[in-house]
Amino acid sequence: MMPLDRYPFSERYGWVSDQYGVSWQLMLTRPGADQRPVLVPSLMYTGAVAGKAGEAIDFYCSVFKGSKRGTTALRPQDEGPDKKDSLLYGDFYIDHTWFAAMDSAYPHGFKFNDAVSLLLPCESQEEIDYYWSALTEDGEPGQCGWLKDKYGVSW
Repeated sequence: MMPLDRYPFSERYGWVSDQYGVSWQLMLTRPGADQRPVLVPSLMYTGAVAGKAGEAIDFYCSVFKGSKRGTTALRPQDEGPDKKDSLLYGDFYIDHTWFAAMDSAYPHGFKFNDAVSLLLPCESQEEIDYYWSALTEDGEPGQCGWLKDKYGVSW
């Protein structure tokens, strides 16, 4: 697999990979905008789910009460395999945590997998049942409380 910093968009969007292969995106913040934490988990929708990042944000905001969208930046025109109006960058807030999301139709050789999962602490069986039902809809239930949602994100 080609290192992330070798992709044509990596310099444009401030991506680097560290010595362990972990990808980091470095970006300036906007003065006056909602405060963001130092670290923001970022989800890149590639392969079969490229072009669905905005849809995924709407889905997550519908599942988690009190969540909200933050910044949304759509591609103004087709850029290589990425289509106009696909999500260039977006962020959203779920239960005191900011997340970022973006679409990339470039061939990356990776997709969401179990190596990175989102952990969701629940206080009751009813809460577990609610999230299980919502997140496994069109997704894949797993063992021991693990699942993949319809976009392939592991929970």
